[in-house]
Amino acid sequence: MQKRIFGLETEYSPAIKGQSYCTAHASNIILELFRMTKDGRFTVPLLEDHHFFPKQGQRFFLGSNGARFYFDNEHKLPEYATPECLSIRECLLHSMAGDRIVEDIRKESLRELGPQHTEDLIITRINTVFGERAGGDTVGCHENYMTLASFIHLQPNTRIQNISDLLVHYLAPFLASRIIFDGAGAIRFTPERGWHYVISQRAFFMRHLSSPSPQGDRGFVTFRVDGKQECPPENMRLHLHCGDLFMSPFGKFIAMGATHLMLRAIEERETEDPLFTSRYHIDLMRDHVALASDPTLQAPFSFSTPGGSCHLRAVDIQRECIEFVLRHVRSFVTEEKEYLQAWIRMTDMLANDPSDASEELDWAIKHALLTQRFGEDFSSPKARLLAYLYHDISERGVYHRLVEKNLVKRFASEKEVALCRITPPKTRAEFRARYLKAVAPLHDKVQFIENWGRFAGPPGFFGFADITNPFDMTTPQGEALLQEIEGYKQKERRPFLIDDSCEI
Repeated sequence: MQKRIFGLETEYSPAIKGQSYCTAHASNIILELFRMTKDGRFTVPLLEDHHFFPKQGQRFFLGSNGARFYFDNEHKLPEYATPECLSIRECLLHSMAGDRIVEDIRKESLRELGPQHTEDLIITRINTVFGERAGGDTVGCHENYMTLASFIHLQPNTRIQNISDLLVHYLAPFLASRIIFDGAGAIRFTPERGWHYVISQRAFFMRHLSSPSPQGDRGFVTFRVDGKQECPPENMRLHLHCGDLFMSPFGKFIAMGATHLMLRAIEERETEDPLFTSRYHIDLMRDHVALASDPTLQAPFSFSTPGGSCHLRAVDIQRECIEFVLRHVRSFVTEEKEYLQAWIRMTDMLANDPSDASEELDWAIKHALLTQRFGEDFSSPKARLLAYLYHDISERGVYHRLVEKNLVKRFASEKEVALCRITPPKTRAEFRARYLKAVAPLHDKVQFIENWGRFAGPPGFFGFADITNPFDMTTPQGEALLQEIEGYKQKERRPFLIDDSCEI
């Protein structure tokens, strides 16, 4: 599939200054902002300007760009999902635009509600804050790729997934070693090593090669099944939650670009391929954790072969994956050439000297910053605080200050990011934005559907407009629905006229 739909979901971690990380109280302060309504409108201009819909609840679509903002049901964590995007760069820009919107929501929450509850809120893009106890809590960064439905079989009348063994066999080693690009870095404690630096946060919460359900134990390969309106029948949404949340987009650009190219090679291959099929990982989960704990990137992955066993570094696995793509993908469009070139360049850089990536990759940037200030002593509470504040999404956050000082590379201009706040991609998101702006004046009179591809009509309109292909910016059914909505609004605005000839 040369053309693919991409999406990113970011779970944010809010905290009240002086309290523990990721407090439910902090989320409730933010959620309270959405309960401030009057006469069917939000009283906060920011929410009206971005056409948040509906006007109640805790799950909203944005009419400004077709994205989605909501609060996780269980933990009430704020989450932003990009609209359907046509390229990885576009997807990352929309994710960055989400940061700016969430930051504005934070400021409005403080302005409206802060004096009653707290003097300051902090919102971070961080998977976890490691403590001295085992385990811990984690939030996710979910990557979405439209791919072939033939890779998965759903058990009848359930959401249980039977995922192709071949897909897992190709993707699992690739994804396990991919953390060398998109790891966010952290300071972690273990009784054996004390406080030490790790290149990935999410790696310590992965449990399986694949997951039979998106709500089950975390696996490298899983699919999201949200209803028949979301994708055409021949497609399904691959839903990865094995990657770290990013501040610097360069690593996620490489990780997602490489994943897209790997999917293309698997989808389009015409012959069997020896990549990983003649080798079986002995304990991929163990090796994944070992790599995450090794900033030198030398920790090996062990495979059994007919002739014995072999050991490959993460960069070796990535080079084999690059060769796999080159064997099976016959042509590349311009953007795909950029993905491939960035993938090759960074793999070579990390193989030569990982510290050379300290202007682009989060884990390398953070490691360089910490060692410059604290040496190899990561036990200092100040070091851990600095590692945490790196992920603050506000302009005072450590990463953003590094960008402003030109100490790390800038991925995009603020003008590009700002445009994504008010401009949907040329996908189904464009229709969603038009639809939400059309129904906004009707607020509670339109049934709200929590679905990316189904749109409800005004009172008296029977049925829905289903746009199952996310590449479609509109459909005849969609246009008919918009006409129904406009007609209903005209009827609602029509004044009641009295006939002068009638006796009263």
